[in-house]
Amino acid sequence: MIILKKGTINNLLILFCSCLLSLLSINTVWLFYITRFDQKDGFPRKFLKYIPPPTSSWNYPDLNNNYPNQLNQFLIIGDSYAEGAGDAFLNNQYNYSASHFLNQEGKYSILLSANSGSSIPSQLKKLENSFQNILLPNKVNKYLDRDNINLMAFFYEGNDLEHLIILKNYDNQYSDKNERIKRYLNKNFPLIKLIQISTSKIKQKLKSHNRKLSKIKFDQNSTRQVEICRNNKCRVFNPIQSAAPELTTIQLDNTISETVQSLVNFKEKYNANICFIYIPSIATIYSPESIYYQEYLGTGKGMITSKENRERSDYIRKRFSSSLNIEEITFYDSTNFLKKFSDKEFIHGIKDPKHFNQKGYKLLADYLSPKISHCLKKNK
Repeated sequence: MIILKKGTINNLLILFCSCLLSLLSINTVWLFYITRFDQKDGFPRKFLKYIPPPTSSWNYPDLNNNYPNQLNQFLIIGDSYAEGAGDAFLNNQYNYSASHFLNQEGKYSILLSANSGSSIPSQLKKLENSFQNILLPNKVNKYLDRDNINLMAFFYEGNDLEHLIILKNYDNQYSDKNERIKRYLNKNFPLIKLIQISTSKIKQKLKSHNRKLSKIKFDQNSTRQVEICRNNKCRVFNPIQSAAPELTTIQLDNTISETVQSLVNFKEKYNANICFIYIPSIATIYSPESIYYQEYLGTGKGMITSKENRERSDYIRKRFSSSLNIEEITFYDSTNFLKKFSDKEFIHGIKDPKHFNQKGYKLLADYLSPKISHCLKKNK
């Protein structure tokens, strides 16, 4: 009986070791694969979500990263608007971001360090983590000339300041030790992320009541929809992103100051040249009379007028402009340029109405194109 137990234990140990070695082997192959993928190699976009953030969206786009003239190199940071989220990405169109259209000019090498749901201070922190080689191998580390950094910081009016508050609350809840462990696992054992996402998807499919919940959520939003019309074409939006309507004036001032200070710190630490690109919210671009806005902080107010949103947008832009000017950081505001086109047509997607469609990103690139050379160090 004792011999049987020992044999059973030995068999279990052998089985465990075999499984562990198999997983480590698969992890090694997966790690090799995901650090060498690229848009031009035909890597399927639907697999990007299985790769640990933040570097999956940095490595994927084909942006001529190894252009030989390093003086013409730009590093773009920001959230999903810098990343290129939207219908063009979902529809598998090759040029899905403003960076792709800028890259078509053939004058610049563009590196991307952008992630959905981020803020400028958070993105700069991710960037510095990358400099310390604690993230997965990525194009920023491979190609960036750190002695000659030309940074373009994309700021989105619709939620960047709210995300700054949310991410600070998250950082307060979770210790730096937990984040270090998470980064270590993401860098060395990306198979864990693959298993987590796959398991989550299976669970969602097995739970049929998820569909009922989504219908309930849609019905709740249906009473708070915004109708917007252009050239006799009308679209109905669920609560739209606006000019930080949940933040008090003090919160606006504090989050703007923190954003500017993060750029100043980066500029001084790396002797970087920085341009700040202001992207207006959906509410500011289309200016419907009554705005049911998307809530992030749970204030429960839910609605503002077009005039109120315009005043808040003006305030945010003026505060950024004056603060950045003091720090000798160039401020570019795309609001009026984009509104000239959005007064006639929709520049946001159908599948993803929260982000630009391909035309919207092309317009943003058109706005930046004559200005981008002024963001180079040699032209300062």
